[in-house]
Amino acid sequence: MTGSIIVVDDSAIVRDTVQAYLTRAGFQVRVAEDGTALRRLWAEAPADLVILDLKLPGDDGLSLMRFLRATTSCGIIMLTADAQPSRRVAALEGGADDYLCKPHEPRELLARIRAVLRRIALDPRNRPEPGLSWRLDSQTRTIVTTDNRRIRLTDAESKLLHVLMQQPGAALSRDALLSTIYDRCWTYFDRSIDVLVARLRRKLDVAAPGQDPIRAVRGTGYLFCPTGEAHAA
Repeated sequence: MTGSIIVVDDSAIVRDTVQAYLTRAGFQVRVAEDGTALRRLWAEAPADLVILDLKLPGDDGLSLMRFLRATTSCGIIMLTADAQPSRRVAALEGGADDYLCKPHEPRELLARIRAVLRRIALDPRNRPEPGLSWRLDSQTRTIVTTDNRRIRLTDAESKLLHVLMQQPGAALSRDALLSTIYDRCWTYFDRSIDVLVARLRRKLDVAAPGQDPIRAVRGTGYLFCPTGEAHAA
């Protein structure tokens, strides 16, 4: 099992030790010393799992967990020296998937990481769309492939893909798509939706070359066809 992990801890020794161990286990690991660094890394590329210390300079671990839970369903493991039952309960009730106290056994941390990632993989919400080798994470506006690649979308691209995927096989007019995606007026000759579709198709082709699930419908607009059975008019 592999995946991407961010380790957030103000101790350089902990960061370096955990990063080295998990890298040897096959994970892609980045490190952050505080909430500011975590937000910067997250903006660059979300991760499958975040290991969080509770006591950090600036935002503490519970605040950062709330930030993550507002935008993603990634795994979260608290790794902290705080063994108070009240803090453990607060973390687990606040959205943490697991809680491990320092000093920790590296093999136990690895086992817990794998257990959390297995649970995430079994969640139907995290599975690829039927007929496709990727899924849309609308919260982080990314396309996530089965090999854990993440392709960033703009807000408009994410909204367009989400709307099309909500009604597979249904031809949606350009006007309807524009109304859903943009909060502005447009003219009958506005072709911005075609430009947006072209950009989205290029990103989908990077995720899954040749699948092309977005089809043009002559005189109407576009439809989403994950199985590839429909044909562009």
